[in-house]
Amino acid sequence: MNYEVYKECLKGNLQIQLGETVQISFTELVRNNNVKKEAIMLKPEGEPASPVIELGVLYRDYQRTGDLEKSRNTVLSIYRGRDRVPKEKICPRWEQARPFIRPRLVRLEGNADYLEGRPWRSILDMAMVFVMILKEEEEEIAAQVSWAYADMWGIDAEELYRVAMENLKEEEIFITDMASVFPFGLPERPGSSSGLHIMSTKNQVQGARAMLRKDRLGAFAQEKGCNVFILPSSVHEVLLIYDQGNASAGKLGEMVRTINNDPNSMNAEEVLSDSVYYYDRIKNEIRMAEEVDSHGQDKALHCPADADCDCTCVQDGTD
Repeated sequence: MNYEVYKECLKGNLQIQLGETVQISFTELVRNNNVKKEAIMLKPEGEPASPVIELGVLYRDYQRTGDLEKSRNTVLSIYRGRDRVPKEKICPRWEQARPFIRPRLVRLEGNADYLEGRPWRSILDMAMVFVMILKEEEEEIAAQVSWAYADMWGIDAEELYRVAMENLKEEEIFITDMASVFPFGLPERPGSSSGLHIMSTKNQVQGARAMLRKDRLGAFAQEKGCNVFILPSSVHEVLLIYDQGNASAGKLGEMVRTINNDPNSMNAEEVLSDSVYYYDRIKNEIRMAEEVDSHGQDKALHCPADADCDCTCVQDGTD
């Protein structure tokens, strides 16, 4: 059956299983980079949260298997799994929510629809948005922080930013050699390093925020006594390369853009940025790497607050 028939049949099957106390409808999700996807939403009577599941993934699996019952059972499993999220985390008071606030990095340019209706702050040429982590043991489930949440909590974007950065300091961050992740894809001499390292969070979901941890970048740079190029591999991680004089921001930028524009290598909603960034270990600053190549001088964005703050060169861009 075609997509339109499939989604109506799926809705009907779910309605029979769940009964009339659950309102089932279709909605549009706006993802990073303004990627829009249709989803099915299940709203239980008397509950503030509504599980939302993308239809495209379900339909592609159905095309392969022809099994509508499998699609229905997948949705039911997700719907019933909502009980694993503590109810007090759905609409908590600010003091309850505060420990679970985290930053996420997305592309700024061309992301107006995605950023609409939520607090955000610009970081170089990216945007920092905020989420509330609902579950992170086996997987990460997070709720996007909208202005509706912020208003309910009685806080502004500055408070969200401050708390998110405080919580990030406590988050487990890893940096590992690419050769240890892909041992057969990066041939090296025994005992040598590939020179390319992955930086991300523990579960590698939306882990590009790890690049905001300047303490970890500083320790990494200190190992070789040189500055570091930061390549935005995706919203899930960044790649680190020591600046030992044999790499240029221009060439690295071409590589990043080539990968970002290849649909076989990268999903559009996972693209973080076409830029390359640069960590200066002496100044403990992150800036646009292109400025190192083109100007040969310090063009870092300076924090207007005290020098010990952890704002990672934030521009005034709160929406």
